[in-house]
Amino acid sequence: MKCLGDQAFLKLKRKTSAKLIVLLEAAHRAIQEQLSDQPIALYHEGIQWKSVKISKGENYKGLPYFILDYPRYFSRTDILALRTMVWWGNEASVTLHLQGRYLQENKSHLLNKLQQFKTAGAYICVNESPWEYTFHPENYVPMNTLSPEEFAEALEGNFLKIASRSPIEEIEKISEQAAQFSCLVFN
Repeated sequence: MKCLGDQAFLKLKRKTSAKLIVLLEAAHRAIQEQLSDQPIALYHEGIQWKSVKISKGENYKGLPYFILDYPRYFSRTDILALRTMVWWGNEASVTLHLQGRYLQENKSHLLNKLQQFKTAGAYICVNESPWEYTFHPENYVPMNTLSPEEFAEALEGNFLKIASRSPIEEIEKISEQAAQFSCLVFN
């Protein structure tokens, strides 16, 4: 009953949610600016660069989340998405998701960036599902633990997800994180 009668928290949640949308819009602009200044080496034919998608939900593992997908392309077989996610009470992350032709066409580009991924503190998804975003050892492992052979083997899977993460306490830096990670993966 006490929780049901508490209006202050819900008003605070609404204000916080609005601020997160503003931060994700700023992340979109930062990615756009970062990528417009340099040639893009990652194969990206057919990608939607002009439209941005920000979505939110209330129940990823029981908690609210906010997502910016930019740039993005989703089909049944092919995916190229840079997903910036803020997961309430957990962390913020920026994830490159490649599948189908985008994974096939970018293997050598990514293999050549292994040391840069390691230096940046990136993570690689080891889960069988591409739709898990938790930073638990059964889902993501630090890339600095991979040998070149292990990374090459990961590139032979059905999908590839490489991510960066930051604590929720650093949410104000999400634009910078997204821009830096986009530069790392696309150039």
